[in-house]
Amino acid sequence: MPSRPSPERGRIEVEVKNDNRSVRLLFCDSGPGIPEEIRSQIFEPFVTNRKEGTGLGLAIVKSLMEENGGEIRVVTGKGAKFELTFQLKDRPH
Repeated sequence: MPSRPSPERGRIEVEVKNDNRSVRLLFCDSGPGIPEEIRSQIFEPFVTNRKEGTGLGLAIVKSLMEENGGEIRVVTGKGAKFELTFQLKDRPH
C-alpha cells in the first residue's frame, strides 16, 4: 500500500483493487482506530469521538456513496480503516 505522512505525523495508506465488476478503495491510518462502542454508529450524523469533530464527514460520505450505487464500510484492524466499493457499469464493446 502506498502511504504518505498525515499532518500529525501519522500515516495514511491507500490500496486500490479492481476485479472488473467493482473497484475497491481501502483507506487506513496509523491512528488509534475507532472505539468499539461507536463503531456500529459511525456513519450516523453527529456521531464522533473527536473533540473538534462535527460527526458529519462519514455520514456525508456514506450518503454520497449510496446515491452513486457504491458502499462504504468500516474494517476492523489497526487504525481507522474504511473500504469504499464502486460497482463498474457494463461498457459497450
